[in-house]
Amino acid sequence: ILKQFFREVNTWFYEYYDTELFTTQIIDYVKDDKENFVKLFDAMKFILGVKYYENPLGARKGIIQYNFKHINEDVFGKAYEEYLSRIRHDEAIYYTPHYVTEHIVETTVGHIFDQKIQDIKDSIEAKNFGTAEKFVEELQSLKILDPACGSGSFLVKSFKKILQRYVDLDSFLVSKYKELSPESESKMKSPEGYMKIDEFRNKLKTKKMRNLIPAILLRHIHGNDLDKSALSVAKVNLWLEGIKSAPSDFRYTELGESNRILPYLEMNLIFGNAVVGLDDDTVIHYMKTNKKQELQQLHDLRQKYLSEPTDPTLINEIENIQSQINNDLFKTFTKKIQELNLSETFTEKTIPLHWPVKLFHMYFDGVNEIPKDDRGAHCVVGNPPYLDSETMSKNFPEERIFCSKNFDSAFGNWDYFCVFIEKGLDLVRRTGKFGYIIPNKLLSIPYANETCNFLRKYTIDNLRDYTTVKVFDADVYPIVLTVSKIKADVNSPLQIEIMDEVEFDIPKISEQRSIKLGDLYSLENNLWASIFGTQEELDLTGKIYSKGKNISEINEYVINGAATVSEAYEIKKILHELKSDETNIKKFINTGTIDPFSSLWGVWNTQYIKDQYKNPIIHNTDLQSLYPTRFAESNLPKIIIGGMTKGIEAFYDSDGEYLAGKSTTIITSEKYSLKPLVAFFNSSLATFLAKNHKGMALAKGYLKIGPPLLKGFPIHPSLILDINSTNNLTDMVDELQLMGSGKNKFEQLWAKWCEKLSINEKDLFSSLDDDFTEISRGKNDETWFADVKFYPTKGRDQLSVAYDGYELDVNHSDLKLIIKNPAENMEIFYITFKDLETLTHVYLCLKQTIESVKQVPNLKELFEKTKIPIITPNYNKVSKIIIEKTIEEFKVIKSEKIPGNIIEIIERINELFANIDYIILLNYGINAEDAAIILESNEEITIHHKSTVLGRFTT
Repeated sequence: ILKQFFREVNTWFYEYYDTELFTTQIIDYVKDDKENFVKLFDAMKFILGVKYYENPLGARKGIIQYNFKHINEDVFGKAYEEYLSRIRHDEAIYYTPHYVTEHIVETTVGHIFDQKIQDIKDSIEAKNFGTAEKFVEELQSLKILDPACGSGSFLVKSFKKILQRYVDLDSFLVSKYKELSPESESKMKSPEGYMKIDEFRNKLKTKKMRNLIPAILLRHIHGNDLDKSALSVAKVNLWLEGIKSAPSDFRYTELGESNRILPYLEMNLIFGNAVVGLDDDTVIHYMKTNKKQELQQLHDLRQKYLSEPTDPTLINEIENIQSQINNDLFKTFTKKIQELNLSETFTEKTIPLHWPVKLFHMYFDGVNEIPKDDRGAHCVVGNPPYLDSETMSKNFPEERIFCSKNFDSAFGNWDYFCVFIEKGLDLVRRTGKFGYIIPNKLLSIPYANETCNFLRKYTIDNLRDYTTVKVFDADVYPIVLTVSKIKADVNSPLQIEIMDEVEFDIPKISEQRSIKLGDLYSLENNLWASIFGTQEELDLTGKIYSKGKNISEINEYVINGAATVSEAYEIKKILHELKSDETNIKKFINTGTIDPFSSLWGVWNTQYIKDQYKNPIIHNTDLQSLYPTRFAESNLPKIIIGGMTKGIEAFYDSDGEYLAGKSTTIITSEKYSLKPLVAFFNSSLATFLAKNHKGMALAKGYLKIGPPLLKGFPIHPSLILDINSTNNLTDMVDELQLMGSGKNKFEQLWAKWCEKLSINEKDLFSSLDDDFTEISRGKNDETWFADVKFYPTKGRDQLSVAYDGYELDVNHSDLKLIIKNPAENMEIFYITFKDLETLTHVYLCLKQTIESVKQVPNLKELFEKTKIPIITPNYNKVSKIIIEKTIEEFKVIKSEKIPGNIIEIIERINELFANIDYIILLNYGINAEDAAIILESNEEITIHHKSTVLGRFTT
């Protein structure tokens, strides 16, 4: 039954809708086994929806029940994304959401077609029918190309946009046809115009949708991919969209006998490696010299197929000719890869693409070469692969070598998207449009320098920032770039758009402005990302950079990433927890255990490649054996800077105690003191610069801090100090590191005594409730706290007010702990204590909650999530023993310069940090007004810190 069913479906389908995808039958892939056919039969009933009729209340709907009018171009693309995630994850291929394709296609394809259609309309309105005919021919010749089309989301969107414009144009032509008709009563009638418009409609094939849709696909839509499965999905998407656009025209009852109407797309959707092949000039020269007859044949066959796209043998002939030309060029390509010392198997690992062969109609008009400026596509759009340098070197080393020798943009540690930008712009003809979605690091990373230089030749029209939007499931932070391939004009407008995530909706523009292109091109390439900031921020950034010299230009400073990805996994194998008797070790530190001016090793857990460690260490002998260079580097005095953070965090490893993890940066110098640089990198000014490097922005306010960013920072001459010299700044760094280690030690001892002495935990909310109960009974002397702003029972509305964050402040003389809303610098709650010990204990508990719990939307949750270790019975009287024991032990081990109470230590840290911030700002010529902008941009510093620093400017 199944064999007969599929045979009949195939016979019927072939008659009307068959294309190159359906050369085999489903049944060819089914194992010839009775049990297997039973399973297939059940599966077919489920897929078709037959089972739904058998049990409509308990079965899912199938194809029969589905209304295909509601399907959009993303359905197959989304399905293909699942395939990609399993099969091609190493190649960094990502499905593009519809709102991105919509924007790129509208601003490129839409723009080009709107211009040409308007030219036609204007010429007809002026009764200049000769000019209108020229524009009609130009409209027919417009070509769209996606060089890495995947499942075709950009091509489908382009098809839809183009079809909309053809329909609009035809409505105009019909109205003019009636107006110019000899039988019209209009004064505008014109027999010549009447006939010309009918001729235009015939040329454009707009009279019947069944003729127009294949014409649009074949004239305008072109794509390439290295994945044949992806191309198959793209073809289905395009055919489906074509049929869906005019379903009544494509009903089989309307087609007549043997009138197949889905065009073969092999000529338009091609297969090959977009960036590997012979250069265009070599191929063009060969073809016009040796293949004139074949060129004429290709031209004639294509024209014949465009006129009547019902004969697939024409496409087969085109493919045969192209295959022969490719075979003839194979020797030339082989010679080229031999010159690059690539293996003979390189051509087997990839499919070289000689663009003028596969898309001959973009390079030749018959046998004549199209002038260089006029060849290629009118629009190139897409989402190129995002392979980074390390992955590419590991998985595609020979392709990387090939690209490095053939693209100017393949500079330094270039990523794959760099060469795709260069190739994409090469494929655009003069005055054409280019639109890509690409990683934001293009705008700030040094290895994209040559790509930016390539872009500088042309006019960038639009930069749209999607950094804060989760466009892809992967950790990619994209921008959209659209370019006109015309000589750069510094006075042309550049549209800047910042996008924001919207819950349950597509992203919206949160900020939009127009600047001059010269404002972008006047910046160094690695500062292009700052264009997404305000003009105020941009001016201030320029002012800061003018005060110093790029650290990369000061040879005596060495800046390196702490480890490569491959090294990181090898290091993990020798990483383990510290045992009490181990010596000759390196403490291992990573982002998350680095704080400004201090290490949190042993205080907080270290997260490293999916595991957590309390006290991670590596034996010196193991490290020296595995990576002798890293070992030597780790022995040096160095600055260690965290990787993914919301503000730059750096500390000074003066004795070479630490080995830094893969996400960190280390800075060393044999000539200069590193302490002034530690002060600089921890300053608000440095974080301001990092934030204005929008190309390093990640989701949720995080920044990608690494050598590419840090090497571009300007170092003021006052910070370049001989290695043995000291000044006020170096003294403050020393004291801050001392205070930081004291703070960490105090917190460690407190945690130890909490665990040792406490029997239970009590959340702050219930503690406040207990106090209210005692007060209600008239037993004020039994309360734990002396006074509070309000009790939960009486302040339910205030407890549910939402806040973005919290700050803690302490008034020593009044023993008062204040909780503030940092957004408004407003007191929202306070507790007055009966003794300093209880104040310190509750302060540390609240501090721990605020720092460690991700979401604390209101006071109620803050109080409930703040767990206070207590000693029972009579916890309100005896729990302070935890702090008393902590202080007692701390006094024995601490330096004399460190205060005995953690609150005093933190206050001194805050004072020193404010002093350093002020000195750094002064060094860079920052006034009070500019300081306010810099401080306000840093969400990680407290309101108290901001007011303290700004107060320095007025005293």
